[in-house]
Amino acid sequence: MLFRSGLPRLPPRGRDSSKRDYGRVVVVGGAAGMAGAPALAAMAALKSGAGLVEAVVPESVAAITASFDPCVMTHACPAGRDGTCDSAALTVIRTRLAEADAVAIGPGLGRSAAVTEIVQLLWREAPQPAVFDADALFAISHLDRGMLSVHAGPRILTPHTGEMMRLLGGDPRSEQARDRPDRKSTRLNSSHSSVSR
Repeated sequence: MLFRSGLPRLPPRGRDSSKRDYGRVVVVGGAAGMAGAPALAAMAALKSGAGLVEAVVPESVAAITASFDPCVMTHACPAGRDGTCDSAALTVIRTRLAEADAVAIGPGLGRSAAVTEIVQLLWREAPQPAVFDADALFAISHLDRGMLSVHAGPRILTPHTGEMMRLLGGDPRSEQARDRPDRKSTRLNSSHSSVSR
């Protein structure tokens, strides 16, 4: 294990503490063929110290996602024919988010009109700190750029260079998007004050 000794350690948990004392993370993701992505994100939240972790996934992949780790509470939401979340999934998602301290949205979520609608609504309405990743970035790239500043809580975006190009209105298939990430981030930093290295 390279660098193991240099990693920061989580403080020991108190003897009289409960898992509820260490926060609840809700992961919204998954679609047909992509059940592992939300499971891996949920497992990472557990390993990083969250006390309770839930995964909200389409009913078409709920059993697969649940099979990754018995410590993750998995909730099935309505799915469309394509295996992505249906618009009716918002009821389940909102119910689970009502208890969350932090949210991760997008791992393996897939792309559909309903997913775009759900993600854009969560961008605007979720008061919790939220990480938007993968397919959620695709969905918010369709927001008017002025709407990106309209959100209820702290937001963290995790784009690779192609996703960043799409977010900034560029072509994610361009040669510029295929450039080395360190050079790309420097150029983006110089032209967009909201991007930092």
